[in-house]
Amino acid sequence: MSHPDSDSLAESLVALMSTQQEQSARVARILHDDVNQVLSAAGLHLDLLRMEFEKAAPGVAAKTAEIQQLLGQAIEQLREISYELNPAIIERAGLAFALERLGARFRRHHQLNLRVEIDPRVRVPLPLANAFYRIAESALDNAAQHASSAASVELILSGSPALARLEIRDDGPGFDPTAVRAGLGLLSMRHYAARAGAEWQLLSETGKGTIVTVWSHQPSP
Repeated sequence: MSHPDSDSLAESLVALMSTQQEQSARVARILHDDVNQVLSAAGLHLDLLRMEFEKAAPGVAAKTAEIQQLLGQAIEQLREISYELNPAIIERAGLAFALERLGARFRRHHQLNLRVEIDPRVRVPLPLANAFYRIAESALDNAAQHASSAASVELILSGSPALARLEIRDDGPGFDPTAVRAGLGLLSMRHYAARAGAEWQLLSETGKGTIVTVWSHQPSP
């Protein structure tokens, strides 16, 4: 049973996180729409410059090509940052693609032994998809912080026409949920689920890993 004070604190924390996410989304749009366009235009000008010097000054052309390559890497990193700041990719490409990218990010930055399994038939409405994404992000972040590098992690999106289900499990050290005060990660997962009208469950035991599950019954078509 939750305590009223902890519920109030959780709601305040989640409200603060929502504000931060709105600000992050704004920054992401600026990076993607404005800064990215400027860098792309610079890349085109460099390409023209390289072609102009290709015969007259091969050395300059080669250096220009190197700068182009560095600029391309910067543009790609910028895209990654904008996606991390704002998972609007869910709206454009769907939850499955967004979860695949999320998994790739955690593998790259945290060296997680992570397997992502997506049922492509699962269709999740946008508000629930956003909640699934944020819960997956928090659960993976917890796994990255508390599981050893040798631990395996699974992110599974499954379901049926009547049910959408997301599960994140790891075989890390686990913990006793009754003996540990819920941190921001657990509180935010619970409230993301509640706001989306979904059910949420945490199962963990010392020495036996952790399983986070969130699910929602789908309305009939």
